[in-house]
Amino acid sequence: MHKALTVCLFDRTIWADTLPRNSHQMARALSKYCNVIYFEAPQISLLECVKKPWRLFYFIKVLFACPVVLDPDYNIHVAKTLSVFPKHRTYQGKKWDSTLLKYFINKSLKRLKVNKPHIWVYRLYALLAIKNVNYAGLTLSITDSIESFPQNTNLQRQDLLSLEVNAMQNADAIFCTSELLVTKARQYNSNVHFLSNAVDYEFFAASHDLPKDILSIERPICGIFSVINEYKTDLKLLEQLADLKKDVSFLVIGPIEYSDNLSTIDLPTRPNIHWLGYKSYNNIAKYQSAMDILLITNKQNSNTKSSFPLRFFEHCATGKPIISVPMPSLAKYSDYYFEASDAPSFAMHIEHILVSGICEHEVAARQSIAAKNSWNVKAQQALEIIANIN
Repeated sequence: MHKALTVCLFDRTIWADTLPRNSHQMARALSKYCNVIYFEAPQISLLECVKKPWRLFYFIKVLFACPVVLDPDYNIHVAKTLSVFPKHRTYQGKKWDSTLLKYFINKSLKRLKVNKPHIWVYRLYALLAIKNVNYAGLTLSITDSIESFPQNTNLQRQDLLSLEVNAMQNADAIFCTSELLVTKARQYNSNVHFLSNAVDYEFFAASHDLPKDILSIERPICGIFSVINEYKTDLKLLEQLADLKKDVSFLVIGPIEYSDNLSTIDLPTRPNIHWLGYKSYNNIAKYQSAMDILLITNKQNSNTKSSFPLRFFEHCATGKPIISVPMPSLAKYSDYYFEASDAPSFAMHIEHILVSGICEHEVAARQSIAAKNSWNVKAQQALEIIANIN
């Protein structure tokens, strides 16, 4: 236990986000062993209030109240923040925003009577606000390759890369979710550790009722759980696979994520493809456990090649067979899934699994590796490293 330790975690999203990310899951796991203050990304900016005056009341209320709310389910203090610019990612704009964030940090730490917390950063721009904060140590989490995000302009990308390099040089510890990111970080820092995405094992390994909205879908069913956006899910692969395996139903769960570069997405329309859209995190385990086979159909690009699929260990926890595109981050776990680089390869593995049937030994092996990679295990590993810093 590290109850004397307080971790201030700075995220790129809000605590109430209905699709928990690596940062949410890590904060929840950390809170079992130490104190956690979760600083949300700003929900509203001053310039937005100029365009929408009715939001000014909320802005002023948050500015003066500096609310820090305790989430009783996880014993985490959630601190709200504000910004000057809406979605303004340039360095100069974020310098203004960092002044506001610094104000919220100082107010929150004073209110909670916290001295010298450990800073854990997912949101790089938060680094501009902690320069004058008296902290015990700095941890940086790198979960993606900044260079590969298509929604960032060249200027935004340059600003973020500059901040990331500075952060890697000055961090006391760095956690990366893939070996490629580890290799990159070790060019600037020696205390770099591979810490993959993980799983709430008990939740995903448990038995669940069959969701009612899939009762009429013909089996066998292959499930894909992913955000649908311009750089992640390979929709062409799904379309080709559905044409090759007309006797199999393909069920896709995940929200469609539009961006400045992408205002429409052409979803494949086939009789055996079923788009169920967004499902809350509390229901995702029901759908995963209801599948016959689970698929990871990421596009092959620099973003997915440097990332670790968040769903992998969740899929393993169900014990169901998994087929995935080649991903460097999964290479060390090749015993627990089938690899397929194109639609014919996916079709071949699907047919093999359906003909061979369920192998209890393989089910147990997948669940065993998932249990060894729970968020609780990852949090304890991280805290052991942080304890040596503080």
